[in-house]
Amino acid sequence: MKKKSNTGSKVYRVFSVIVITLLAIGFAFPLYWIITGSFKTSMAINAPTPQWWPQEWVSANYQKLFSRQTAPLWEVPAAIRWLLNTIFMAVVSMLLTCFTAAMAGYALAKKRFIGRSVVFTLIVCAMALPKQVILIPLLREMSSLHLYNTIWAVILPIVGWPFGVFLIKQFGEGIPGE
Repeated sequence: MKKKSNTGSKVYRVFSVIVITLLAIGFAFPLYWIITGSFKTSMAINAPTPQWWPQEWVSANYQKLFSRQTAPLWEVPAAIRWLLNTIFMAVVSMLLTCFTAAMAGYALAKKRFIGRSVVFTLIVCAMALPKQVILIPLLREMSSLHLYNTIWAVILPIVGWPFGVFLIKQFGEGIPGE
């Protein structure tokens, strides 16, 4: 009896290692694809048949990224400007989203007002919409606000996405009112 359970345990371990290894390869594949793609020519990247390994290794993409060309508005290399833009967008989006979601989520969780359930239902329905559905109206809105082609056109739609409000509201309902 003991040998049988020992054999079953070993089979389970081998099976687990195989599944975990396959999952790790699957999760690491996009990173591999990005890194090898950065060394491919634009013809190889856009080829109808994918090249799993670059036939010709090109470093021109990295040379262009770290070249001495400066970005507009600041006299810093373009790569540093892109990094600073990304950090700025991420931090400002996070702070504004947390602030607005906390206010709306608190109001929906703790305050009683007419139409509260309707507002929450609209928020849940808005979460079900794929972002591609609102892409054209969002583009028109940013254009009419004269924010087209600015950092704020990226930040503001993220701040208004309803998932944060839903999350804070659900969390706030679990906190006692006292």
